[in-house]
Amino acid sequence: MTLVFGPLYHLYERTDQERAISEAIRVTKRGGIIAIAYLSSDSIMVDWTLRDRHLLDGMGKDFDENFKIINYPEGVFAAFYIQEFKDLMAKFPVRMEHNIAADGMARHMMEQIDGLTDAEFAVWMKYHLSTCEREELQGYSNHLLYICRKL
Repeated sequence: MTLVFGPLYHLYERTDQERAISEAIRVTKRGGIIAIAYLSSDSIMVDWTLRDRHLLDGMGKDFDENFKIINYPEGVFAAFYIQEFKDLMAKFPVRMEHNIAADGMARHMMEQIDGLTDAEFAVWMKYHLSTCEREELQGYSNHLLYICRKL
């Protein structure tokens, strides 16, 4: 198993991203598992601009007219649309096993989740685990985990 937890958060050029993924694949045995963490552009949009009230500051600098994050070194993070990341991975000799929204909507609801009773939290976790692979909800997760098998 090869873990790629963090590099893609800070690789802004497609050639650097492809090089990191290629290296992970190279060091993994055929049939081995590769887990790659990446960030969601939509979640950063919601988090930085709406929740933290930086909507006007970020437009044109951190986000384009379609609200996609602009990947540049001074921006601290690089992020993807989910389909964009899947398209990137389709270039490599791997088969996707799972694409998981690691934190789901939790980042945007921290205070509410922190206030749950133990019984309520157990239901919340059951909900999260039952929805973390639903594509229509994944964009709201800050962190995603692409799990694939080397062909």
